[in-house]
Amino acid sequence: MTPRTALVTGASRGVGRAAVDVLAHRGWRVLAGCRAPEDTGLQGRPGVEVARMDMTDRASVRAAVADAERLGGGRLDCLVNNAAYGVLGAVEDVDLDDARAMFEANVFGALAAMQDALPGMRARREGVIVNVSSIGGRITNPFVGAYHASKYALTSLSEALALEVSPFGVRVALIEPGMVDTDFSANVRPSGSLARGEGPYAAMAGELGAGFRAWRERFSSTADDVAVAIADAAEDPSTPFQVLVGDDAKELAAARARSDGDEFRAFTREYLQLPWE
Repeated sequence: MTPRTALVTGASRGVGRAAVDVLAHRGWRVLAGCRAPEDTGLQGRPGVEVARMDMTDRASVRAAVADAERLGGGRLDCLVNNAAYGVLGAVEDVDLDDARAMFEANVFGALAAMQDALPGMRARREGVIVNVSSIGGRITNPFVGAYHASKYALTSLSEALALEVSPFGVRVALIEPGMVDTDFSANVRPSGSLARGEGPYAAMAGELGAGFRAWRERFSSTADDVAVAIADAAEDPSTPFQVLVGDDAKELAAARARSDGDEFRAFTREYLQLPWE
């Protein structure tokens, strides 16, 4: 049986790296898309090829998809859109260039990869797009509103896509983890006055940081937990459109479903142990 082929974006570390490992272990041929392939340690791994893939560079995305199709002998069975990073900043003064750059990577890069992968999938009438979002695509925390907005955008694109491509035999799955024990926080880039550690929101951002640390102590999925959910979605046609990963994601999704507006904001303040009203 010919191995299936997957392209995983943001594959150098964290969830992306774990997804490469899990898929390769299950017998997939995997193209690992990374901004700096030489730093991944994936070269020479059986069943894995590494390609330079900058999600903010349209030509780079197109080339990586073409490389994945070549690896698959002309077919790409699964695209895993995982590449993303966060911006930390108050809505009042987050640097607009920082927010735009993040949207280029998190949203428009993912959209570009989907546009390049879909024609082949649609022509074959099979394939799956697995978009890695977050419980942050259903809820919003203070000072990471721009990041949450990018995940809401990915959720909207994914839901529209699922409706558009189902007649062509293409599936879409949206993976929504809660807190994950990776170095993602190291890729959260402070912006605006918070980047300078000053301004009217500095103390509040520190309190939010304490709330996030407490959240991580209460709940924390591993990168492997998310990677298994990704691989299961790639392989199992019965996978639902939205897949929550982690007890915290399930708790937050349930709270969001039963409340909104002021009530949910009060829940968020309590959940994050925030002292302000």
